[in-house]
Amino acid sequence: MILRFGLMFVLLFGAARVFSQIWPRFRDPSAGQGPQPYLYKVSRHKGRITGIEIGVDVPDRLRFALRRENVLDRIGKLLGLTREFQSGDESFDDVLFVVGEAPALANLLAIDANWRASALSIMRLPDAKRIDCESSRLWVTLGKPPDGGDEEDDDDDARIAAHAASRVLEPLLRCRERLASLTLEAWSDENDPATQHARVLYGAMFVLALAGLSAFFLGEFRGSSVPRMLAWDRTEACAWVAALVSGGVIMSAAVYLLRGSSRLHLIVVEVLVSAMPGMWFASRALVADYNMRADRSGERIEQRIVEHLRESRSRKGGTRYFVTFDQTPDGFDSAELQVTRRLYDRARMGECARVITRHGALGDRWLARIDLDGGFCGG
Repeated sequence: MILRFGLMFVLLFGAARVFSQIWPRFRDPSAGQGPQPYLYKVSRHKGRITGIEIGVDVPDRLRFALRRENVLDRIGKLLGLTREFQSGDESFDDVLFVVGEAPALANLLAIDANWRASALSIMRLPDAKRIDCESSRLWVTLGKPPDGGDEEDDDDDARIAAHAASRVLEPLLRCRERLASLTLEAWSDENDPATQHARVLYGAMFVLALAGLSAFFLGEFRGSSVPRMLAWDRTEACAWVAALVSGGVIMSAAVYLLRGSSRLHLIVVEVLVSAMPGMWFASRALVADYNMRADRSGERIEQRIVEHLRESRSRKGGTRYFVTFDQTPDGFDSAELQVTRRLYDRARMGECARVITRHGALGDRWLARIDLDGGFCGG
């Protein structure tokens, strides 16, 4: 149980990370007011600011991301998973990590000290998270303003964006001017094939994560239904095999497609936190279904007396229903069993119930059905 819910939290975290990679970013921004035109977007959660994006239009000739180098980046380079452009400027290379492999980007980083200085001045701000260039836009992502308070959360988005733009717009425009001056053709995935390959891999991982989330929540939703599994040992072992195999396949594809790029270690992390947990949950559900559907074993019938009926109401208004038997049936964790509302309404205290289980095609016992005879046990 603890392992299952732990994996669920990892999967939710991983699915959110993968979704952020495949979903278009800086979507539907608003136009800012001022002497220099800019675009902005203020993100909120329950009214509180969670992020601010300030951007400008730019010719769609380069696509890249700049962010602070972190521990995972250093480990990826140390293990040889990742190769990053180095400009030769230690003040830049030691602080920022460059995501992108286009040769024109490497030339820009190597020869233009002013461009590096402008980008570095933005990323040295305490709330700066990253600079992105994609789909004809160059923008900065900022976290919650370091000097912000509740009064700023209550302010309107335009005023908040104007304050943020006053800190980043000048160096951002210098970066835009240099990018606009480059004599390059319009962007094509051929300029940086790793961009398209990463997108395909992220898409595959999101599908697996979504399958795992669906399997988990559908399983929780029908947790009191019959038939249902009682033991999971062999089923979950098979699920681990499927998760390891799928993770190995995706990692092998990533190594083949992204070798020598700045993205490989990022893909490896997402495989571990999204694809493999997602495949585990999806495989667990599929193998459990096979264990029950393909079972050709005989029924094992145990007679038990309904000793107690109980309802449990949650704070959100939901109700769960429980039946307690006089003895714990073989293979059950407790004499108290959660059941459906339909079976609960039919049950009567003191009556005989026939608990029918089967061995399982893989050897994991499962509850086939519960028959309520309405009489005394022993007949």
